Order: sequence, then C-alpha cells, then structure tokens
Amino acid sequence: MEPFALQTFWGLSATELLRSLYSSEEGLSQAESTRRLADHGANLIRAGKRHSAFFLLLGQFKSPIILTLFFIREGKVRETLVGLTTKNKLAALVDRNLPG
Repeated sequence: MEPFALQTFWGLSATELLRSLYSSEEGLSQAESTRRLADHGANLIRAGKRHSAFFLLLGQFKSPIILTLFFIREGKVRETLVGLTTKNKLAALVDRNLPG
C-alpha cells in the first residue's frame, strides 16, 4: 500500500485506512508507538510567547483581506449614516404666541 500522504483517505475503507496508518481498531501497537516516539518525538504542545490583546488585534491588520474587509465595512457604515441623516430629518412647527 502506498504511503498515507499520497492517498485520498476518504476513499478508503476503515480497514484500508487503519492499515495505511500502521494501526488497528485497538490503536497503535507498542512497537509502532515506540518507533513513532523515536522518529517524531513526544506529542507535546510547546508554550509560545504570549501577546497582549492589543498586539493580537494589531496583528490582524497585517492581512490584506482584513484591511479590504475593514474598508468595505467602513464605506457601508458611512453610506448608512448619510442615509439616516438625509431620510430622518425632523421638522417641528412651534407656535410661541399661544395664551398661557
């Protein structure tokens, strides 16, 4: 069977998929687990440098897609505000000469 990376896994039966991964329904054998640990190291998540919320937000604007979406949204907000100010003008008639 060819290496797993070269196959389309969704087209395999469960048995073929497990065989291509050198596994079984019971999981990896001790020998396969030991081999993978030696080849790839422990399956650990390394703690990375933490950034403040401000820097995370600032980092979002490095993407051209985000900048494009931001400016499109800004343009729509402006159009909405112009529409609201022109459509919703209020007029009132006041009679200050009423007896009182």
